[in-house]
Parts: sequence; C-alpha cells; structure tokens
Amino acid sequence: MAIKLADMYVDLDLRTAGFQGQMAAANASMAKGTVAQRGMQKSTAKTGMLMGKMATVAKVGAAAVGVGLVLGAKKAATAASDLEEAMNKVDVIFGRSAKNVTKWSEDAAEKTRRDRSGRC
Repeated sequence: MAIKLADMYVDLDLRTAGFQGQMAAANASMAKGTVAQRGMQKSTAKTGMLMGKMATVAKVGAAAVGVGLVLGAKKAATAASDLEEAMNKVDVIFGRSAKNVTKWSEDAAEKTRRDRSGRC
C-alpha cells in the first residue's frame, strides 16, 4: 500500500552565470596558489643558496682552526727546543752540580707557581 504525499516538479533553468562566476573565483584562487608556490620555490632556492654559503663559511673556519693548530704546534715545538737548549747550558756551566741547580729551579718554580721557563 502506497500513500501519495505530494507531487514534485523539477524545473531546470540552465543559468550558468553563477557557475561561471564561481569557476572564475576558483581559477583566481588557483592562480594565487601558483603564485604562493612560486614564492615557496624562490624561498627554497634562497635557503639552498644560504646553506651553500654557510658551508663555505664552515670550510673557511675549519681552515682557520687548522692554521691555528699548526701555528700553536710550531710555537710549542719552539718552546720545547728553547727549554732543551737552556737545560744543556745548565749542564755545561754547572757540570757536576747541574742536577742540584735543576732541582733548586724546580723547587723555586713550584713555590712561586711558575713554569720552568720563568713564565706565570
């Protein structure tokens, strides 16, 4: 058993102006999205260039540290050579008493908190 509630009529009016307007708005939105995408691409490219520059700076910094280490090692080697030469002079000048003079200099350096070369 069926009950009839109402009759329905459908009138299709093919007015496309509203649809065309919405499509134009969607296309404009897509174009803006494309502009945004281009902006992101430019930003990404700039970030890549910045990272490349940072890598170059890091390489220069590492080279500078390396040069500093080499110069420091040279300075340390020179200081060791100077100390060895001074110790040889003590041996030559004081002969058999050189061990006593060396011990005295070590005790004096310890008491005055200086290294054996006389520096603080």
